[in-house]
Amino acid sequence: MFRTLKEDIMFHIEQKLEEKDDVNVDNPFDLLPTYLKLKIKHHLCLPLLEKVPSQCLIKKLVYPCLEHVYYSKDNYIVRKGEPLDRMLLITEGVVWKLASNSEGTASSSEGTASSSWVCLEKGQFCGEELLEWEFKDSKVLISPMTLKTHTKVEGFVLMAKDLKDLLKGSSTFLESLYKS
Repeated sequence: MFRTLKEDIMFHIEQKLEEKDDVNVDNPFDLLPTYLKLKIKHHLCLPLLEKVPSQCLIKKLVYPCLEHVYYSKDNYIVRKGEPLDRMLLITEGVVWKLASNSEGTASSSEGTASSSWVCLEKGQFCGEELLEWEFKDSKVLISPMTLKTHTKVEGFVLMAKDLKDLLKGSSTFLESLYKS
């Protein structure tokens, strides 16, 4: 008998709840087997990755490397001028983004009236510069923006280290996918 994705998830969560007394019910994703985590990442993240503007086709290959994350309300994810070590795909919640001047929006470290915050919500992403950077340079990528949660945020992140490891493992093949 074949179960739907939802039925398969519920089956495994119920099974884990019966087996263990101490279970983190706030993050049921951690209770699931690897094959099911991959199915969920494919279902939730591949459509978001398709939206990422990039000449690089690696974006379709990274979803197994994505990590499920939670950020609490009013939490800085990254600040302008710090290393940009992640790309975030938002599945729930609201992230505020203070854009850099290069994005056509005024920004200011003092937070003056000329600063412009952009609201990113479910189904949106940020940090996509990571995909292009990894092919061009070995220097640390510096964030052109500040990202701060406005609400609790759930999503998936691609960490720079994971992308680098993926590229090392199959650099010849992946370079052939890159279109400059």
